[in-house]
Amino acid sequence: MTSFLEKDEAYQYYWHACLKNGLARRLGGSSRENIGTRLMTILRYIFFIFGLVLFANTGYAQEPSATPSHPAGAQIVTGELLKIEGETYVIRDAFGKEVRLRVDQNSKIEGSPKAGDRIEAKVLEGGWASILSKR
Repeated sequence: MTSFLEKDEAYQYYWHACLKNGLARRLGGSSRENIGTRLMTILRYIFFIFGLVLFANTGYAQEPSATPSHPAGAQIVTGELLKIEGETYVIRDAFGKEVRLRVDQNSKIEGSPKAGDRIEAKVLEGGWASILSKR
């Protein structure tokens, strides 16, 4: 006759084996090595999907919005005004590069910028400055 303790140990072993085999069957295999490779495959799919979701939520997937105060393609350029040649303002930006800005009657020039002043300009496509202000 078996004792209660032996029956309990046998019962626990049986359920442990059933749970392990059930998990292995759900993952598509029965061996311990196969479970590991299947888990790794599942984790790879989860991380791949997670990466796609992160990429979709970044600015890469979104179109830039155009507003009246910041039209599409406009950039803010700051730097030191080197010289004024008629309707062209030549500035040195933060990277040391000379940038030529063109102004016309539609450009808004704030203050009286002169050579040596620090200026900030909202520049549209083609180098046209829509707003040029002394800083």
